[in-house]
Amino acid sequence: MVAESGADALGLNFYSRSVRCVKAADAKAIAAAAEGVIKVGLFVNEQPQMIRGIAEFVGLDCLQLHGDESLELLELLSPWPVIKAFRVELSNREQVRESARDWLDRGAAGILIDAAQRPGEYGGGGEPADWLVAAELVESLNGPVILAGGLNPENIELAIEAVRPFGVDTASGVESAPGRKDRVACCRFAAAAKRGLDLEL
Repeated sequence: MVAESGADALGLNFYSRSVRCVKAADAKAIAAAAEGVIKVGLFVNEQPQMIRGIAEFVGLDCLQLHGDESLELLELLSPWPVIKAFRVELSNREQVRESARDWLDRGAAGILIDAAQRPGEYGGGGEPADWLVAAELVESLNGPVILAGGLNPENIELAIEAVRPFGVDTASGVESAPGRKDRVACCRFAAAAKRGLDLEL
């Protein structure tokens, strides 16, 4: 369904505490069925051998690290491209900027900007990221920046105009219920995102 919506990538969530967590066997079947899209595996503070095992078994193209992972993980996860997620707000923007630069300098494929949450929580919880701070990071970082956090078919074009990211990421914004994607919302989001990013459908 996601592939047919016009999305460029499909996220498969392997964080056990998430309502969107998928078992490896199910993820493999989904990945096999989703032709023509990049398969991205989302992990939170997971051991590198476990990440590598799932990536090989499922057939992932890219890894997204959404926890408090260290830079050393980049080398341990090679050759998979790695996107490092950061939860950003006004108070931590300088810290995030420096850390994101370090990840990009060490070879990360990109940075994902998400909304700040309470300590110990990962992901934006469907809340919007600070678009002003995100736009500053897009301008100052030498690498692809993906915007996440509370994006949906109604606000995605405004978000792209404000931030000018390399790409965008959504989860709850295209769901009919927690963890259940909605076909119409997925199609509307992909179409609006590509209009905003000036991409061909």
